[in-house]
Amino acid sequence: MAYYWDNPVNHDRPLITNCFTPGLASFAGLNPSSATEERVLDMLLTNIALANQERRPLSYSRHRGHDYRGISFDRVLSGVGAIVHAKLARERRTKPGHRGWQSDLRGTPILTEIFDSYRKKPVYAPTDQIILRSRKNKSILLPMRPSRALSRQVDRVNEMLQAIELDLSMTGALELQNNLWLFERLVEDTFGKPRLIQQRVRLDRMGGRRIFTSNHKKHGRFYCAAQNIPGNARLQMTMNGTQVCELDFAGMHVALAYHICGASLDGDPYEGIPGFTRKQAKAALLTAFNAVNRPAAIASLLDNRQRKRVVATRADAERLLDALEARHAPIANGKMFCSDAGMTLMNIDSRIMLTAVDRLISQGIPCIPVHDSLVIPEQYEGAAREALHFGWHAQNAQITLCSIEKKSQIVSQSGCGCEGWKPPLAPSPFPEPSVNEESSEDGWWSSVISEARFDVGEWVAAR
Repeated sequence: MAYYWDNPVNHDRPLITNCFTPGLASFAGLNPSSATEERVLDMLLTNIALANQERRPLSYSRHRGHDYRGISFDRVLSGVGAIVHAKLARERRTKPGHRGWQSDLRGTPILTEIFDSYRKKPVYAPTDQIILRSRKNKSILLPMRPSRALSRQVDRVNEMLQAIELDLSMTGALELQNNLWLFERLVEDTFGKPRLIQQRVRLDRMGGRRIFTSNHKKHGRFYCAAQNIPGNARLQMTMNGTQVCELDFAGMHVALAYHICGASLDGDPYEGIPGFTRKQAKAALLTAFNAVNRPAAIASLLDNRQRKRVVATRADAERLLDALEARHAPIANGKMFCSDAGMTLMNIDSRIMLTAVDRLISQGIPCIPVHDSLVIPEQYEGAAREALHFGWHAQNAQITLCSIEKKSQIVSQSGCGCEGWKPPLAPSPFPEPSVNEESSEDGWWSSVISEARFDVGEWVAAR
């Protein structure tokens, strides 16, 4: 399972082996010869069909060492061959030895028609709620026997999440099939032209799991599907019929890094970087925490695959990192930069947040954890602040508290994140949002999109 936050999902859909639609293979005319073969074919067809709905291919591995978790490698490849032979999917194989890339499958119109006419919802078999992944290859799962306390904690969180009812009708999102929601926004490309971005979020499961990396002291954050809802949309939805708010630890990893190094953070950690904006400094500082070495940090700052290059040249990246090391000498000397320290910081923040969630659960208060923030019904804002304070001190024995901020809806004056774009003729059904230049690209407003579709060259009428 993979989750992406507040960014368009450009990745392939991973193969989820516990997701299947019973009887789909027989309905498609594949005539499986055994119950085991039918289960594998049902799983593959379901994953391909769901990936089609999400407008992305389904990735799978043809490497014999790949662990398909309870399903033999040969059965998966045999099932793929049968599906491709029946012209229910098209296969694109990756050449052997091409590391970092998997083969993928794309459903044909025949499969789409079969899946839509079958009219049965996919089901999910029980799966591990706490997993350990390899740092070098995320597709490889390492053996791990979590403690009973860890397992029970995730069980409590999932039981709470499954009892939550979310209403996205006020977000402007479009509901597609099988709890798939479409969010849209306009951004400017590198030439200043408006470009439509779509994000599809599937909410068929409210539960989640913790993912550790390399060992039980690294990573360990809790992931669930609701975290994929774009930030602005989260603030417009309702939870169990009540408007929500979101409380966020400000500069959490910076504060944790200073505490680990026995130092005190002075002022805004992203200010005071000469020659660079606050936004650039923030992106570079978080990159430095998560990079395994300095070359990797520089490469990340120059990465433009998401059209979000932080700086223009390698020289600028070097100067920015040097300026950050000078501004934050205590943690730079403490080897928190470019040393994979982010994995340790995420482990601490996950324990802080889950401790806070546990405290709210004990009071019967629903919430959705989103890394270093909590989404809760507005009437419980005070209780949520107290729970976050409790989590901070319980898991991070420091007197200084990281400040907690209440998030607000962000949108540019044009309402779509594009300078000079004309607003819709009809009045917006949404309340007037606050304006923040730094995050103005994060406005998800379908009311604006509906007016703009006819003028945006990149828009493709897929529906």
